[in-house]
Amino acid sequence: MDLAHCLLDRRDYTAVQFQQLTLPDLGAKRRNLVCITCGQQAFFRKPSADGRAACFGARPHAAGCSMAAEDALRVESAIGPDEAIIRNTDVLVVDFNFGASSSSPPALPEGQG
Repeated sequence: MDLAHCLLDRRDYTAVQFQQLTLPDLGAKRRNLVCITCGQQAFFRKPSADGRAACFGARPHAAGCSMAAEDALRVESAIGPDEAIIRNTDVLVVDFNFGASSSSPPALPEGQG
């Protein structure tokens, strides 16, 4: 979310504007943020070391809020893993038994057993 409303000064901020506040202002105002659309409590996330930009988020947005992140709106489907690969969705299937022998248990080192 790029915009949030501060209840202290009754002003809308972009994430870039908010990160430029002085430390005392930032500390006080970050506890008084709400989503500009649904009014739910919001938070500020500073820019990260890996290059992610500063942004706002909500805890959580109200149902149907247009400001909710796309990931939060994703609904799990009932399709199988083979169909997911064909449709190129975000499903990863891991076979932990790949290459494992099912004929006999592993041999113990000599002198044990």
